[in-house]
Amino acid sequence: RLHFDAIIVDQNMPMMKGAELLATCREKYPSMYRIMLTGESDTSALQAAVNDGAVHRFFTKPCPVETLQTELENLILREGSKASPVGDGRRVEA
Repeated sequence: RLHFDAIIVDQNMPMMKGAELLATCREKYPSMYRIMLTGESDTSALQAAVNDGAVHRFFTKPCPVETLQTELENLILREGSKASPVGDGRRVEA
């Protein structure tokens, strides 16, 4: 079974809001670091998700890839990586 340290979602997805997905992830995988991207100017739902603990960090779009990469690198430095390698183990760049 694979383990993932982090998940990055968009607030606007076809079947559910990103905040809903991250709330589910919090229940099932409480140690997973949860990041949300949003292009919405009304961030009240996002603020509620952050206050509820479903979201650790959020970034507004457009978000530079370097910003997300730095956030994930900082996570690995803080927490240590527990993720299993995926695919052939090569680093995936955006």
